[in-house]
Amino acid sequence: MADINAVHIRPGFFPGVIGNMVAMHAEYYAAEWNFGLYFESQLAMEIAAFAERFDDRQDCLLCALFEDKLAGCIAVDSLHLQERGAQLRWFMLDEPLRGTGVGKTLLQRALAFCRQRHYQTIFLHTFDGLQRARQLYDKAGFRLTDEHHSRRWGTSVNEQEMELRL
Repeated sequence: MADINAVHIRPGFFPGVIGNMVAMHAEYYAAEWNFGLYFESQLAMEIAAFAERFDDRQDCLLCALFEDKLAGCIAVDSLHLQERGAQLRWFMLDEPLRGTGVGKTLLQRALAFCRQRHYQTIFLHTFDGLQRARQLYDKAGFRLTDEHHSRRWGTSVNEQEMELRL
């Protein structure tokens, strides 16, 4: 297990973070869920679009760095704030840091950001099978609001939408 004292959480964008976020997600989801090139290209476009519109007064990106390498991330995206609420996105943690409390810290800090800005609702998309993340969401107070079968990413999954009212 990794030494969590060696983990530094860095806010905002910095050189290389977009590519590293895409690689981290693409490698995990390809290996564990058979997501392919379509997923990776969509992810790259969505993260790049977020970076272009990023406003640190409304949006949040938190990156966990371990041994000077991106090892985790989470984002709060305000794109749909007026109609739906803030969206929690791209929550990921490398295997050596899972179970250390780093994921919980990232989630808590993202939710604190939302509370400080008086956001009323936070929503996220996930799918059945991501148990560790789902446990963190449940403990934070998120509730399942929708569930449906999807092949959106090229692999059959049971997509879930969750919501937290603050």
